[in-house]
Amino acid sequence: LSDQLTAEQQNIVQDAAINLEAERAEWGVHYEGKLQQELDARLNALARFLEECRDAHAGCAASYPIEAEKRTIIEHLRREAAEFEVFTPELEARLRQLDNLLRRLLTDGPFISDPILQDVYPRDEFWWLYGHVAG
Repeated sequence: LSDQLTAEQQNIVQDAAINLEAERAEWGVHYEGKLQQELDARLNALARFLEECRDAHAGCAASYPIEAEKRTIIEHLRREAAEFEVFTPELEARLRQLDNLLRRLLTDGPFISDPILQDVYPRDEFWWLYGHVAG
C-alpha cells in the first residue's frame, strides 16, 4: 500500500526496513529464537480461543475479528520463520491442526477488515479473513 502513503511516510517505512535488516543481521540467532517463541505463544493463544469456542460457544462471534487479526500475525511470523528456516515441523503441524479446527468453526463470508487491505490479503492465502463465526 505504499502508493497510499505520503512521501514522508514512505521514508519512515523505508528507514524502518533498513533498521530491521541491520538488527536481523546483528542479532541473527536471537532473532530466529524470538520468531519461534512468538509463534509458539501465538499458537497457544489461538488454541485457547478455539477451545473456548468449542466448550462455550458464547462470545466467539464477537471476538472473532480480533482473533482473525492474531491469526494474520501468525501467518506473517510463519513466513518470516520459513524464510529463516526456523519454522519447525512441530510448529507446522500445530498450525495445520489449529487451522483445521478454525476452518470448521468459520462460515464463509465477506472480508472482515478494512476494505483497503483486501488486495493485500487475498482470500486464497488469508482465508480466515473472509468468514465469521456464527453467533
